[in-house]
Amino acid sequence: MYTAYQVGSNHSVAIKQMNLEQQPKKDLIINEILVMKESRHRNIVNYIDSFLFKGDLWVVMEYMEGGSLTDVVTCNIMTEGQIAAVSREVLEGLKHLHANGVIHRDIKSDNILLSMNGDIKLSECRAASDVWLRPAHVNLRTRLCARQVSLRTLCACCALRTLCHASC
Repeated sequence: MYTAYQVGSNHSVAIKQMNLEQQPKKDLIINEILVMKESRHRNIVNYIDSFLFKGDLWVVMEYMEGGSLTDVVTCNIMTEGQIAAVSREVLEGLKHLHANGVIHRDIKSDNILLSMNGDIKLSECRAASDVWLRPAHVNLRTRLCARQVSLRTLCACCALRTLCHASC
Protein backbone atom coordinates (compact mmCIF):
# COMPACT_ATOMS: atom_id res chain seq x y z
CA MET A 1 0.00 0.00 0.00
CA TYR A 2 1.31 3.41 -0.96
CA THR A 3 0.12 6.96 -0.35
CA ALA A 4 0.32 9.78 -2.85
CA TYR A 5 -1.25 13.10 -3.74
CA GLN A 6 -3.89 13.21 -6.46
CA VAL A 7 -2.91 15.47 -9.34
CA GLY A 8 -5.19 18.48 -9.58
CA SER A 9 -6.90 18.20 -6.20
CA ASN A 10 -3.76 17.55 -4.09
CA HIS A 11 -5.84 15.16 -1.90
CA SER A 12 -4.07 12.23 -0.27
CA VAL A 13 -4.90 8.89 -1.86
CA ALA A 14 -4.07 5.28 -1.05
CA ILE A 15 -2.71 3.09 -3.82
CA LYS A 16 -2.88 -0.69 -3.60
CA GLN A 17 -0.57 -2.59 -5.95
CA MET A 18 -1.37 -6.21 -6.87
CA ASN A 19 0.51 -8.52 -9.17
CA LEU A 20 -2.33 -10.07 -11.19
CA GLU A 21 -0.24 -13.05 -12.26
CA GLN A 22 0.04 -14.11 -8.61
CA GLN A 23 -3.69 -13.75 -7.90
CA PRO A 24 -5.57 -17.06 -8.09
CA LYS A 25 -9.03 -15.44 -8.34
CA LYS A 26 -8.75 -12.48 -10.68
CA ASP A 27 -12.52 -12.36 -11.21
CA LEU A 28 -13.04 -11.56 -7.52
CA ILE A 29 -10.65 -8.61 -7.74
CA ILE A 30 -12.52 -7.26 -10.76
CA ASN A 31 -15.83 -7.78 -8.95
CA GLU A 32 -14.55 -5.88 -5.90
CA ILE A 33 -13.44 -2.96 -8.10
CA LEU A 34 -16.83 -2.86 -9.85
CA VAL A 35 -18.65 -2.83 -6.53
CA MET A 36 -16.35 -0.10 -5.17
CA LYS A 37 -17.02 2.03 -8.26
CA GLU A 38 -20.79 1.68 -7.78
CA SER A 39 -20.82 2.10 -3.99
CA ARG A 40 -20.15 5.75 -3.36
CA HIS A 41 -21.20 6.48 0.20
CA ARG A 42 -19.88 8.47 3.15
CA ASN A 43 -19.26 5.24 5.11
CA ILE A 44 -17.43 3.29 2.40
CA VAL A 45 -13.85 3.96 1.30
CA ASN A 46 -14.29 5.56 -2.11
CA TYR A 47 -12.71 4.16 -5.25
CA ILE A 48 -10.97 6.74 -7.42
CA ASP A 49 -9.35 4.89 -10.32
CA SER A 50 -7.38 1.82 -11.33
CA PHE A 51 -4.59 1.13 -13.79
CA LEU A 52 -2.94 -1.94 -15.29
CA PHE A 53 0.82 -1.50 -15.71
CA LYS A 54 3.33 -4.27 -16.50
CA GLY A 55 1.12 -7.02 -15.09
CA ASP A 56 0.32 -5.11 -11.89
CA LEU A 57 -3.08 -3.71 -11.01
CA TRP A 58 -2.87 -0.36 -9.23
CA VAL A 59 -6.07 0.62 -7.41
CA VAL A 60 -6.36 4.25 -6.26
CA MET A 61 -8.78 4.95 -3.44
CA GLU A 62 -9.53 7.44 -0.73
CA TYR A 63 -6.80 7.57 1.93
CA MET A 64 -7.93 7.15 5.54
CA GLU A 65 -5.06 8.64 7.52
CA GLY A 66 -6.46 7.58 10.91
CA GLY A 67 -5.75 3.90 10.22
CA SER A 68 -7.93 0.96 11.15
CA LEU A 69 -10.21 0.49 14.12
CA THR A 70 -7.85 -2.32 15.14
CA ASP A 71 -5.11 0.28 15.65
CA VAL A 72 -7.43 2.32 17.88
CA VAL A 73 -8.74 -0.51 20.07
CA THR A 74 -5.25 -1.98 20.48
CA CYS A 75 -4.00 1.22 22.10
CA ASN A 76 -7.15 2.69 23.65
CA ILE A 77 -10.22 1.72 25.62
CA MET A 78 -13.29 2.94 23.77
CA THR A 79 -16.25 4.31 25.71
CA GLU A 80 -19.74 2.99 25.14
CA GLY A 81 -20.57 6.17 23.25
CA GLN A 82 -17.59 5.75 20.94
CA ILE A 83 -18.51 2.12 20.29
CA ALA A 84 -22.08 3.20 19.53
CA ALA A 85 -20.86 5.90 17.13
CA VAL A 86 -18.57 3.48 15.26
CA SER A 87 -21.35 0.88 15.12
CA ARG A 88 -23.84 3.43 13.75
CA GLU A 89 -21.46 4.49 10.96
CA VAL A 90 -20.57 0.90 10.04
CA LEU A 91 -24.27 -0.01 9.95
CA GLU A 92 -24.96 2.95 7.64
CA GLY A 93 -22.30 1.62 5.26
CA LEU A 94 -23.76 -1.90 5.47
CA LYS A 95 -27.26 -0.54 4.89
CA HIS A 96 -26.06 1.16 1.70
CA LEU A 97 -24.35 -2.00 0.46
CA HIS A 98 -27.37 -4.18 1.25
CA ALA A 99 -29.73 -1.72 -0.46
CA ASN A 100 -27.58 -2.17 -3.57
CA GLY A 101 -27.59 -5.96 -3.35
CA VAL A 102 -24.01 -6.28 -2.04
CA ILE A 103 -23.02 -8.38 0.97
CA HIS A 104 -19.80 -7.56 2.80
CA ARG A 105 -18.86 -10.80 4.53
CA ASP A 106 -15.71 -9.68 6.32
CA ILE A 107 -16.74 -7.12 8.92
CA LYS A 108 -13.87 -6.78 11.37
CA SER A 109 -11.94 -3.96 12.95
CA ASP A 110 -9.15 -4.27 10.35
CA ASN A 111 -11.70 -3.36 7.64
CA ILE A 112 -13.11 -0.32 9.44
CA LEU A 113 -10.96 2.70 8.62
CA LEU A 114 -10.88 6.13 10.24
CA SER A 115 -9.95 9.59 9.07
CA MET A 116 -8.39 12.27 11.23
CA ASN A 117 -11.61 14.31 11.07
CA GLY A 118 -13.86 11.54 12.41
CA ASP A 119 -15.02 9.75 9.27
CA ILE A 120 -15.62 6.01 9.74
CA LYS A 121 -15.64 3.85 6.61
CA LEU A 122 -15.87 0.22 5.56
CA SER A 123 -13.06 -1.21 3.52
CA GLU A 124 -11.81 -4.56 2.32
CA CYS A 125 -8.07 -4.53 1.95
CA ARG A 126 -7.31 -8.13 1.02
CA ALA A 127 -6.94 -8.91 -2.64
CA ALA A 128 -8.55 -11.95 -4.21
CA SER A 129 -11.10 -12.69 -1.52
CA ASP A 130 -14.78 -13.45 -1.92
CA VAL A 131 -15.90 -10.64 0.35
CA TRP A 132 -18.08 -8.77 -2.12
CA LEU A 133 -20.92 -10.87 -3.53
CA ARG A 134 -23.44 -9.78 -6.12
CA PRO A 135 -27.05 -10.94 -5.94
CA ALA A 136 -26.76 -12.86 -9.23
CA HIS A 137 -24.32 -15.21 -7.50
CA VAL A 138 -26.20 -15.70 -4.24
CA ASN A 139 -29.77 -16.82 -3.57
CA LEU A 140 -32.14 -14.87 -1.29
CA ARG A 141 -31.75 -17.20 1.69
CA THR A 142 -27.96 -16.89 1.57
CA ARG A 143 -28.19 -13.09 1.34
CA LEU A 144 -30.51 -12.89 4.35
CA CYS A 145 -28.28 -15.20 6.40
CA ALA A 146 -25.17 -13.22 5.45
CA ARG A 147 -26.85 -9.96 6.54
CA GLN A 148 -27.64 -11.49 9.91
CA VAL A 149 -24.09 -12.84 10.21
CA SER A 150 -22.63 -9.42 9.31
CA LEU A 151 -24.67 -7.72 12.03
CA ARG A 152 -24.05 -10.46 14.60
CA THR A 153 -20.32 -10.41 13.87
CA LEU A 154 -20.22 -6.63 14.23
CA CYS A 155 -22.07 -6.76 17.56
CA ALA A 156 -19.94 -9.66 18.83
CA CYS A 157 -16.70 -7.88 17.87
CA CYS A 158 -17.76 -4.72 19.72
CA ALA A 159 -18.88 -6.69 22.79
CA LEU A 160 -15.70 -8.80 22.91
CA ARG A 161 -13.44 -5.78 22.56
CA THR A 162 -15.30 -4.02 25.36
CA LEU A 163 -15.13 -7.09 27.64
CA CYS A 164 -11.45 -7.66 26.89
CA HIS A 165 -10.57 -4.06 27.72
CA ALA A 166 -12.74 -4.09 30.85
CA SER A 167 -10.92 -7.16 32.20
CA CYS A 168 -7.41 -5.74 31.55
